[in-house]
Amino acid sequence: MQIKDVVSLSVISTALRAVGALTDLYLLARLGGTGTARASLVTSVCSFFSVVASSGVSLGMTRLCAEARALHKEKELSGIRSAGASYAMIFGGVSMIALFLLAPPLSHMLEPTQSDVAAALKGAMRIWAPGMLLLALSASYHGYLVGTEHATKAALSGALGQLLRAALLFLHLSRDICFPSGALLRIATCGVCGELASTLALYLCAHKTTPKRT
Repeated sequence: MQIKDVVSLSVISTALRAVGALTDLYLLARLGGTGTARASLVTSVCSFFSVVASSGVSLGMTRLCAEARALHKEKELSGIRSAGASYAMIFGGVSMIALFLLAPPLSHMLEPTQSDVAAALKGAMRIWAPGMLLLALSASYHGYLVGTEHATKAALSGALGQLLRAALLFLHLSRDICFPSGALLRIATCGVCGELASTLALYLCAHKTTPKRT
C-alpha cells in the first residue's frame, strides 16, 4: 500500500467518523433520549446478527487474494471473488432469515409492556433483515478490493452508503414523505438503503477493477 493510499484512507475514515457523530447528534435532537435509546436497541440486535453474517468474510477474502497474487495466480482471482460472494450469501441469508423470524420474540423481550413500541421494534428489525445479506456481500467485495490493493475504492464505496444513509435520515425525519411511518421504521429503511448503495458500489468496483500487479 502506497503513502497516498494511507493518507486517503485516513481522510476518509476521519470524515466518516465526523458524519457518524453528526448523524447521532441529529437523531438525539429529533428523537430525544427515549427514541434514541429505542433505536440503539434495534442497532444492538442487528449488530449481533451482522457478526454472524459477515464474521471473517472480509479478512478471508483479503488473505486469499493476497496469496493468489503473491503466487502470480491472478487468473484465480475471479474464482475467489465468486466463491467469497457465495459464502457471504449463505451466511448472510441465514442471518437474514433468523433475524426476520426472531424479530417478534426479541421485540417483546426488549419491550414487554408497550405493545405499540414492541410492534415498531419488530418492524424495524424485519426491515433490517435484508441488510444482513447486503452486509455479508459488502464484506466479501470489500475484502476482495483490499486484497487486490484497491483499499481506497473499497473505503469510498463504504463511504457512499454511509453518506446516503445520513442524507436520507435528514430528509425523512425532517419532513413526511413516502416512507414507513414511525421513526424506527424510517431509520431502518434509510440504513438498508445505505447498505444497498454500498453493496452495489463495491460490486461494480470488484467486477470492473483490474488487480494491481505485484
